[in-house]
Amino acid sequence: MGGGNSIGLIIGLIGGVGLNVYFEKIIPDKDAFPAKSIRKSLLICLLVFVPIVAFIIYAIAIGTEASGGNIAH
Repeated sequence: MGGGNSIGLIIGLIGGVGLNVYFEKIIPDKDAFPAKSIRKSLLICLLVFVPIVAFIIYAIAIGTEASGGNIAH
């Protein structure tokens, strides 16, 4: 890996720290806003993500079958 990948990591970390500081400024009392369960969001994500991945795997399998078992031509 080259050194160019570290700049994205550094910018991401700076952004994360900035969002954390902003959140603490806007909502100083975290106990007033308890964390919600992620079950509903996770279920929706899986209902969208799993069929997409299944379709991609199916499409690759059909493409491999049509080309005689060789993906790269």
